[in-house]
Amino acid sequence: MVSMSCATFAWGCWWTDLVMQRFVPDLLPSIALVATIASLFAGVGLICGFLCLRGKNRLWLAIAVIPILANASLLATPFLLGSTHGLAEYREQAPETGAGEVPDSAEDNSAPGSAVGAPPR
Repeated sequence: MVSMSCATFAWGCWWTDLVMQRFVPDLLPSIALVATIASLFAGVGLICGFLCLRGKNRLWLAIAVIPILANASLLATPFLLGSTHGLAEYREQAPETGAGEVPDSAEDNSAPGSAVGAPPR
């Protein structure tokens, strides 16, 4: 129960950050602060989840896996968000090519008048 409560508090940190981003962006804390607080809750919850694996029947193990996976996913969230933010920054900096435009790297350097894609003579 403690493990799932820690997962709930950690998800609460992320959801509070999303709500603040939507409604009060001026008071938004840094993503590093939110990730640190959520990861602390998730780490404690993961440790508590592993400590409850003392059960010998399969049903107890199946029930204990749920908070373990919830806390493990919370520990992976900052890494997943970091990669998506990096992708968003890359897309903002990359020049946009319209449909039908050929990027400079794909231009054919063949002789004038030859068909594009034709083998060189």
